[in-house]
Amino acid sequence: MAARLRLRHLWFLVPFWALALRAGLPIRDNSFLWHVQAGIDQLATGEVMRTDPYSFTALGEPWRTQSWLIELAYGRLEGWFPDLVWVPWFVFLVGAATLSLVLVAVVSQSGPAIGGAAVLITLGWVAQPYMHPRPVLLSFVLLAVVGLLTAMRRPSLWVIPGLLWLWAAVHGSFVVGAAFLVLDAVRRRSGRQALAVGAGLVAASFTAHGFGVWEILYRFAANREALDFIVEWQPPNFASAWLAGFLVALAILMVGLVYGRLAPDALWIVLPATFFALVSTRGVLPGLLIMAPWLAKAAQALPDPREAPVRRLVVWLTVGALAGSALAVLGRPVRFLEDLFPSAQVRAALSDAPLFNTDGPGGALIYLERGARPVFIDDRVELYGPDFFTRYDLAVDGRDWRGLFDEFDLDQALVPADSRLLSGLVEAGWEECVADDFFVVMAVRCPVS
Repeated sequence: MAARLRLRHLWFLVPFWALALRAGLPIRDNSFLWHVQAGIDQLATGEVMRTDPYSFTALGEPWRTQSWLIELAYGRLEGWFPDLVWVPWFVFLVGAATLSLVLVAVVSQSGPAIGGAAVLITLGWVAQPYMHPRPVLLSFVLLAVVGLLTAMRRPSLWVIPGLLWLWAAVHGSFVVGAAFLVLDAVRRRSGRQALAVGAGLVAASFTAHGFGVWEILYRFAANREALDFIVEWQPPNFASAWLAGFLVALAILMVGLVYGRLAPDALWIVLPATFFALVSTRGVLPGLLIMAPWLAKAAQALPDPREAPVRRLVVWLTVGALAGSALAVLGRPVRFLEDLFPSAQVRAALSDAPLFNTDGPGGALIYLERGARPVFIDDRVELYGPDFFTRYDLAVDGRDWRGLFDEFDLDQALVPADSRLLSGLVEAGWEECVADDFFVVMAVRCPVS
């Protein structure tokens, strides 16, 4: 088998190599960090969270952490490998599991052809900006499983209840997977598959939160307006170098439809997946994962030029170069993007008084301060709601900040160096205590060192 390794097979390795390089980049996802702290705290208390422990603006308010199972894993990994040294390997292994499932689906539909490699490379291309260690990363693996099930002639229905139970304990997007499995049941006219999905939704009600899992989804839906303040929930910008890969996928689909590689019933899956991807930036990769096997069928219509002879030595040197560069990146120390995570110097300048912070460093402060410093806000939109986010947004923009500051008796603030709020605080007589290239600590009166 090894002797028959050819150049076209190497194209299937390219997304895995790119994933390894991406996994070694600095951590830039602030919300992931509060998930790590939540895992540490839940392991310590022996129960899942049902109220907010991390902010002083919503402290004690009813709030369930929907990703409790993966948070426990985060907490355990942090105990075994402190200071987040496990993160690059976690991102790589989970991302590789996702790509491997897609690879199985692609090869089952198109074989080891250039068209199949084009689909996997396109998906790996679009996946790059989504490869953060937050819980949604696990949902990509599970979405790939759903895509594989929809492509099977006879899917293993017994898998579905356990899949949805696990998914409900990891991320709220389990309802998306269930919806596509129902669409596939309609496509197949399979009542047994629909019953299996129903059993899975019942099973989802028996995770650690019980029926509270539906309360989480309800609160999320009720706070949809707050998502307008989060970039990833806004419509995708396909002028982006990464998201433009989705347009390549659409082109492959169109070619497959024109040349009859896709049966009409495939539209039961392909059209909703496309719509899902077009609604928000967050939905682009999930939409592609669902339609990946169908893309592979469509890719059979792509030309497969005769491969030029390649010496075996060149092939294995290429494999070695890909693996070596990937391992070198994954072996580097964990780093943070400084414009998202306050430095130790900046944090040392903060007093014990209530602190105004923007949502960017909120999750980082929860982790870096080990939950000891309540934050003003972070990215948990379902907790704070659209009204609070609107007031917060006006304050960050330098308008109407006084009312919010007076309400919570704030006399210190951690703000980005380019924030409009900064000039408003200076005009009001606040003092600059510490500043670096990215953050400024402001106070009514700076503490005397």
